[in-house]
Amino acid sequence: MLRARLVALLAAQAGLVAWPAAARGGDLEISPVVVDLGRARSTLVTLKNVAAERGRYQVRVFSWGESALGESRLEPASDLVAFPTVLELAPGEERKLRIGTTATPGEREQTWRVFVEEILPAVTAEEGRRLRTRLRVGIPVFFAPQRPLAGAEIVGLGVEKGRVTFLLRNSGTIRIRPSSVRVALADAKGATVFERTLSGWYVLAGSDRLFDLDLPRASCLKATTVIATAATDQPIESRRPVPDGACGP
Repeated sequence: MLRARLVALLAAQAGLVAWPAAARGGDLEISPVVVDLGRARSTLVTLKNVAAERGRYQVRVFSWGESALGESRLEPASDLVAFPTVLELAPGEERKLRIGTTATPGEREQTWRVFVEEILPAVTAEEGRRLRTRLRVGIPVFFAPQRPLAGAEIVGLGVEKGRVTFLLRNSGTIRIRPSSVRVALADAKGATVFERTLSGWYVLAGSDRLFDLDLPRASCLKATTVIATAATDQPIESRRPVPDGACGP
């Protein structure tokens, strides 16, 4: 199966390794919402409590990767720090959160996530023995590589058993984040017989993202070409013929 071959390809490569300026998570305002350190060692993020009551928060840092299925891989980070790690904000109060790294530029962009979590007051004795959190906001943090190079391609595009499958591969040294990914089918005259736009997300340097989509049988039977397009700074497109029998029995 095409999907099985792509998953096997991902396993074999396992060793390879337009955001707003501010955002609100519940009653906490954060600016900026994405931290791009470049080659700087540290920066400041502003936290503002826009609720009508005092808020208490803890800050935690993690190294960050993404699986081919779009799942975040988080591990406690030793080369990124955030201070303070616990803070209280009165209604309308602002505080600066300093984020800094001890890392040195490597071959690829280094990535972390900083999580700001609201700590809820204990109501019962049992709750007092464990930390209760409600709000959780993740801030992506990026640290530039030695040579920032953008590069991406669509790999393994094909249709089998009524499904289209392909990888969006980041072959560069910095992240890509397509605003959208488009899958289309065209007939022998070039007319579009099916089109679906999927949400984009980060594909970190040296990583792949797997796309796997069911196709309407009627549209699939009319199609002679499958087209995949990723809307990055320089749009990426791949076209492949739809083989006979690819739409299933």
